[in-house]
Amino acid sequence: MKTVGERIKEVRKALGLSGEAFGKPIGLSRGALSNIERNTNGASDRTIRLICSKYCVDYFWLTEGMGEMFIDDMDAILEELAAEKGYDADTLRIMKKLYSLPNDQFNLVMQLIDNLVEKKTSNPV
Repeated sequence: MKTVGERIKEVRKALGLSGEAFGKPIGLSRGALSNIERNTNGASDRTIRLICSKYCVDYFWLTEGMGEMFIDDMDAILEELAAEKGYDADTLRIMKKLYSLPNDQFNLVMQLIDNLVEKKTSNPV
C-alpha cells in the first residue's frame, strides 16, 4: 500500500507540476515537499487538507488510498466545510452520501431530520 507521501507525489505528477509549482500555493518549499514525498518527513494534517482543498484531491484517497484521486465540485465544497467546522471523517462520509442521493430521497431524509428535531424540541428530555 502506498504512503501519503507517495500519493502526494502521484497527485503532483498527475497535475504535471514541478515540486516548486505544487508546493508554493500550499506554503511548502520544494525541499519540504520532496521530504514528504520521500517519506523523510510526514505531511501534517494541515498540509494534507491544503492539498485536498487547492487541488480537489479526495481526503480519503490521500490519507487512506480509498476511492478516486480527484473529487468533483460538491465533494470539494463538503471537504472544505468539514475542515472549516472540524467535522470528523465519519461525519464527512455521511454528508457525502446524503448529497449524492437523488432529490426525492434527499428530501425524504431532510423531512425525517426535521421531524426528529421538532420532536426533540417539543419533548425535551
